[in-house]
Amino acid sequence: MKKKNLSFLLIFVALWAGLIFWNLITPEQEFSQSENRYLATFPKFSMETLLDGEYMNAVDTWLNDQFAGRPFWVSSQSMIDYSVGKRELNDVYIGKGALLGDMALPDDSRTQENIDGITVFAQKYGLPCTVALVPSAATVQPQNMPTFAVGWDEIAYIEQVYGALPPGITGADLYKILLEHHEEYIYYRSDHHWTSYGAYLAYTKLASALGLTPASMIDCRASLVSDHFYGTYHSKTGFPLIKADSMYVFQHGSAVGYSVFNGKSWTDYNSIYFDSFLQVKDQYSYFLGQVQPYAVIQTASQTGRKLVVFKDSYAHSLLPLLLDDYSEICIVDLRYTNQTMQELDDILHFAGYDAALFLYSTDVFSHQPVTSKLALDLDETHADPGFETAAATTTLAEIVYIPRNANAQPAAVLSQTAAVIDVVRIEPQCSRRARAPSAIGYARSQARKLC
Repeated sequence: MKKKNLSFLLIFVALWAGLIFWNLITPEQEFSQSENRYLATFPKFSMETLLDGEYMNAVDTWLNDQFAGRPFWVSSQSMIDYSVGKRELNDVYIGKGALLGDMALPDDSRTQENIDGITVFAQKYGLPCTVALVPSAATVQPQNMPTFAVGWDEIAYIEQVYGALPPGITGADLYKILLEHHEEYIYYRSDHHWTSYGAYLAYTKLASALGLTPASMIDCRASLVSDHFYGTYHSKTGFPLIKADSMYVFQHGSAVGYSVFNGKSWTDYNSIYFDSFLQVKDQYSYFLGQVQPYAVIQTASQTGRKLVVFKDSYAHSLLPLLLDDYSEICIVDLRYTNQTMQELDDILHFAGYDAALFLYSTDVFSHQPVTSKLALDLDETHADPGFETAAATTTLAEIVYIPRNANAQPAAVLSQTAAVIDVVRIEPQCSRRARAPSAIGYARSQARKLC
């Protein structure tokens, strides 16, 4: 017995010694391709950070991030969790053949601020404005959700937002056509974005809202660019049993120039597609490159029309479908700039555009300060005393959130009302308390930057 115990102890010590040696000889990694994020570096020492515990917390984070063979251990842990019945890892559901996001309840005050910003923009420039909110796969494809998984009803949220928009601003109901095609490959299995086919379906609805005639799928020249795409949800979980996604490009028209502002300077490109990203984990950045504050696409179209798009990354695979309809498309990602609307206007000259599109996922619009920034320069010292926004007198009504039934058909989801059983009314202050810490942290960090 003593010999067996000694043998076990020696094996255990040898394994730990091997791991320690492996970590010592493994160079520090700056970026993780498998997780698509920057890793922690060794923290700088100071007595202040040591005494308040910040230094040791940073060392712990560094050890976790730099542990040798980290991708293997992350993947192994996800498989262990899955094998014991766990179906949610890092706010991602492991569904039926797909990974889906577990989204925090919407922030009603943040939503109202974003509506106010759109209203201010529309009234200041007088442009035809279209708002297009995109629901997540968890709402459109509930058949892929794990059994007993519940969430809030994004369809009711979208309709509530559209109902709060002032007259003259159009809400594009993209969700209807997505629900009609819920059994098809319209969202990636491993990523939070829609597929290019899902973007095409949404484009056919959006085109009508913009007063355009949508092109047929044959005319959009679909082509495969990758058959081994693993997206954001795969990066967050490391779950290995999800089939790789295929990534296509749907394009109507062509771009002749692409100028991108990265926060410091403008750079000109001859294409809106970046082949280099197909060789790394972040393949979705093949569309338009990595997110930047703003960019301008010059197209071969002779229409003379110009469109400004306020967006998140959902727009990246859809915008190539609009190239034939506009001679110029200006893209603004308000998540990556703290400039006021006036400061942006001094550079981009919004009055020179023919229409404005606000395209966001429900997750971003309900949690992040995006279009709310368009109203930042309208304070008491700058606003015209006689200028009153319609949204200033419009309050976002209380939203009815309905827990999703994983087995419900989307057609039933579309027709759900407050009369349906299991309806849960969430007061605005309750939804704020239920927000994810990451959303709260993001809002606070943005507020500090703006002060």
